[in-house]
Amino acid sequence: MGLKEIAGAASNPTILGWAKRLGGWIASFYTNDDTPWCGLFIGNLISTTLPQEKLPSNPLGALEWGKFGQSMTAPALGAILVFQRPGGGHVGLYAGEADENYIVLGGNQGNSVKFSPVEAPLRWHPLAEDGRAARWRQGSGNRDRRSLP
Repeated sequence: MGLKEIAGAASNPTILGWAKRLGGWIASFYTNDDTPWCGLFIGNLISTTLPQEKLPSNPLGALEWGKFGQSMTAPALGAILVFQRPGGGHVGLYAGEADENYIVLGGNQGNSVKFSPVEAPLRWHPLAEDGRAARWRQGSGNRDRRSLP
């Protein structure tokens, strides 16, 4: 929580370390913290906590996380939330609800790791407590909900 990008030419070594940890093409591609890193944040969390879990082929791509997991009937704490917006997408973890918004823990939310209100489809990793992979997609919902900047 609270980890931030470093403004200017410098980069946060922790964020760059996540890319090195994932290795392969990701380590060579990811050279600064100005590159979108919400998918990198989730990829690092999943690979650290569920090392046997297969990541999406491009875990840096937020929308790629939409292929991760299976359907579920309701959101659950820790579910992977994926949403699309003009020009790309975002991925984070479902942490609850407040003021008719989902509260999402994510990386690169305002250039930091923090909780933010957001509206989006959710996904759950295949090693959910009940042993079933799951995802949940909300209906049309309240149009007053806010999305990330």
